[in-house]
Amino acid sequence: MSPEAIQYGHYTTANDIWAFGVTMWEVFSYGTIPYSAWSNEDVAENVQAGSRLIRPESCPKYIYAILQSCWSEHPEERNSFAEILYSFTQTSEQQMMHHPSHPMLDYYPETNY
Repeated sequence: MSPEAIQYGHYTTANDIWAFGVTMWEVFSYGTIPYSAWSNEDVAENVQAGSRLIRPESCPKYIYAILQSCWSEHPEERNSFAEILYSFTQTSEQQMMHHPSHPMLDYYPETNY
C-alpha cells in the first residue's frame, strides 16, 4: 500500500499506480512476496520512512526506474498510467535498437527495430 493509504486511508488512482509498480516488481521477481521478511507493521513503518523494493536481478534498470516513479512519496509526483505506458514503449524500443538480439524480437519478428 502507498504511504498515504497506510497513514490516512486515502485511496486514489495514485494508489493504483503504486500497486501497479509493486505488481510489476512481483512479476520481475517471479512472484516473490514483497518485503516477505517484515511484519505488516514493519512494512508500513518502513514504506512511510522511504524504504522501497530493491531491483530484482531479472528487472532491467530502465524498467526499475519506471517502477521507482510509481513509488514516489508524494502521489502527485507519480506518473499517470498513460505516462507509464509511454515510458514502457519508448524505453523498450530504445533498448531493442541498442540490442538487436533482444528476446522480444523473437515475439515480434516482423517489427523493424
